[in-house]
Amino acid sequence: AVLEDKASMPMDKIDWDGARERIEEFDCPGLGRRVPVKTWEPHGVKAVRGHVLFISFPKFCPSSCYDECLRGIACRLVRKFEVKCWSLSFRSLSKDVLTSEAPSPLVEYLAQVVTALPLGDRFVLVDDSGGFATPLLWKLQSRIAGTMIINFTGWPSSSFTETALAQIFQTKCDEHAETFRKRDVPRLVGNLTEFIVCRRSEVEDIRKVYRAGLEQEEEELFWCFFEWYGLHGFHSLHSYWLQCPVLGRSTHSSVLADQVQPLTLLSSDMAPGLLVHDSVERIR
Repeated sequence: AVLEDKASMPMDKIDWDGARERIEEFDCPGLGRRVPVKTWEPHGVKAVRGHVLFISFPKFCPSSCYDECLRGIACRLVRKFEVKCWSLSFRSLSKDVLTSEAPSPLVEYLAQVVTALPLGDRFVLVDDSGGFATPLLWKLQSRIAGTMIINFTGWPSSSFTETALAQIFQTKCDEHAETFRKRDVPRLVGNLTEFIVCRRSEVEDIRKVYRAGLEQEEEELFWCFFEWYGLHGFHSLHSYWLQCPVLGRSTHSSVLADQVQPLTLLSSDMAPGLLVHDSVERIR
């Protein structure tokens, strides 16, 4: 009912039970453009007590489905702790960063955006990028007060890409890229059970919500991102982490500074164990 009542209201006027939701634009001198960022902040508070930054790139999840979940979490944090929450998502990207096979341009782009945001001296980082944005933790560690990394992936063993299983997985990624390129909603809905674990009785209801989210998805970069991920994501992430400075292969240290603590690695039981749990153990 709340969603229906407020669906027609301007975004900068929506008040979710004490939390003000807006899409703000910020100048990023290093990028030469203004970047839109969704924010939530408390009403009637002269100065917030802190900042929480969400890196929001949930795999294959339409914006409408994810936004509703994130809104509930952000509003609770705003009301309980009087903090301001920020979300960098598909709407914050530039299509230019998806022209390279490597994830490096995307990481550098996000680092420039975060640097331009008024997040105070230190902030809490919630990384829901599936591994793409996780190097930000090392790049920005002097400003990070604590971190949660959700379903980190893309860092298998060095020999994994030579296995038959890796080739099967890449074939599947290529198929997904083609599906997103064509915006083939029926096929995406049909593939949904490859990414979730639920009761048989719940499948159809979940598919209905997912289908509606995909059909309503107007953000072109949502489709572009997962087409790019399917084509390049797995192998480029794997290579990136093997060569990344955070692994101690350069003058950078592979160990995070003490000020980044606490750090929580969250692996859901619905995540593919082969890709996520192995990677989480490696980064830990």
